[in-house]
Amino acid sequence: METTAIITATPERAGELYASGKTVFEVAQEIGTPYAKTRKLIVTSGTPIRDASARLKGRTRSKKTGA
Repeated sequence: METTAIITATPERAGELYASGKTVFEVAQEIGTPYAKTRKLIVTSGTPIRDASARLKGRTRSKKTGA
């Protein structure tokens, strides 16, 4: 008989996982809740949601030249 660890979907746990660098989607998969509920849990925990576009700045915009 196998034992499976059950991860409780609490705001504290969701916030902790998200703060460790995981995405909302990854946290949702780990705690077994839908994306929308996971996002609400993270917000409820007091953990700020990262700006998804911030990671792209500088990568997708062309560099301005001095000319």
